[in-house]
Amino acid sequence: MTRPLLDLPRQLADEGGFAESTARIDALVSSDQIDIIDVCLPNHLHKPVILEALRAGKSVYRENPPAGNT
Repeated sequence: MTRPLLDLPRQLADEGGFAESTARIDALVSSDQIDIIDVCLPNHLHKPVILEALRAGKSVYRENPPAGNT
């Protein structure tokens, strides 16, 4: 039996030793415990996540430039 996709963040957090996890950007950016968000998503998902994080006053880190065609 496969686990639902929304269970994946919890599974990966458990494997990595992290106390918390979420699959929702709104939960992430509303947390007072989060100061910086590292965007490691496919390029076409960068813009909405970065904008929401910046609107919430979070610092944003990303390794590659946003692009619309990759």
